[in-house]
Amino acid sequence: MSFKSPITTLAFSPMSDFLSTGHVWSNVIYLWANVLYFSQAFIQPLSSSPVPATLPILQTINQDSSEEEEENSEDSSDEMEVDEEDGTDAYLSPAQLSSELITLSTQPQSRWHTLINLDLVQARNAPEKAVSKPEQAPFFLPTLPGLKPAFVRPEDESVSVSSRHIAMGNMQPETPLVVLLRDCASKDDFSPVMSHLNSLSPSGVDFEIRSLTVSDGTYSEYKLFLTFLLTQLRKCGDFELLQAFLSLFLRLHSSELSRADDEVLSLLDDISAVEDTLGGRLLGELDQTLCLLGFLSDTKV
Repeated sequence: MSFKSPITTLAFSPMSDFLSTGHVWSNVIYLWANVLYFSQAFIQPLSSSPVPATLPILQTINQDSSEEEEENSEDSSDEMEVDEEDGTDAYLSPAQLSSELITLSTQPQSRWHTLINLDLVQARNAPEKAVSKPEQAPFFLPTLPGLKPAFVRPEDESVSVSSRHIAMGNMQPETPLVVLLRDCASKDDFSPVMSHLNSLSPSGVDFEIRSLTVSDGTYSEYKLFLTFLLTQLRKCGDFELLQAFLSLFLRLHSSELSRADDEVLSLLDDISAVEDTLGGRLLGELDQTLCLLGFLSDTKV
């Protein structure tokens, strides 16, 4: 950039996000912000000639000159703005650059870290004193059996509130995760399952994975969830979230998995093979990078 008033002194902030300049015949220090730190910007090749820039105009108390200052500031801002219609369209990064690359999710680190250590977080946030029950509890409205609470309608004669017969089919309802797993397994596309888990809180994900059960001696729900993990791991996407899901599933259902059938054990072997392949490749790249950095840092010129 070039100014009409030459620069006499300049200094960068420690993070290079701000630049302060001083100019000839001026006692003012001008502060410039690096747009790359605060908004999206497109890097363009440097021109052979310097780009003319205008210093911002200071605000004064004089009301007569306020209109002139606004016009001058608008003109200077127009000169400093980058023309976004110069043929440089905004680049939208795809969800995954290549199937050979391990891609992380866009979720914050605290999400999957809380999911892995949810028991510790709940124990830390537990109240010091237990909540005391009231001496006279209020009356309770009759509810229908099921996962989601629903009150019995007075006009619903088909439901007998005083009945002592329990429908065993209602005692093991399918969670939304199991419903999605069954639907996506028939279509061989588990993207809706991943979207559903990403929309839940860590406690919600813990509840969904904890609710996977072994019904009638079959491991159908386990097989569906392991198939989902295996399919997503082979796509190399949302890598750290899948690791958190797998770790939580193995920790919650380790006792049942030790008595699982051959099909479940085969799925676990396939997941272990994929983990070894992806993890070994990632560790190899990291070791190579660390060795190169160590070599360059120890080199004396």
